[in-house]
Amino acid sequence: MIKYRLRQKTVRESFAHSLRYFRVKREWSQTTLANKVGVSQNMISSLEKGLRWVKPEVLDRLSVIFGIGVDQFFVEKKRKLCAPKRGDR
Repeated sequence: MIKYRLRQKTVRESFAHSLRYFRVKREWSQTTLANKVGVSQNMISSLEKGLRWVKPEVLDRLSVIFGIGVDQFFVEKKRKLCAPKRGDR
């Protein structure tokens, strides 16, 4: 019998998914969030794709902007994402 083991999300993937979830939930573009945080839109895009790791100071700013604890970016929850608006990067 072959046993299949589902791969768990990495910490970076959990963060990426959560960041996009909280941004889309507020109907913000990546550019809008980037301006609020003080980083580039490209940085937000890379974070949401899991290509880059978030710096602690950026993580702190994100938690304040979204009004959540830092740990909420890393909690393994099933969060349903809406399709992004056309033209949203």
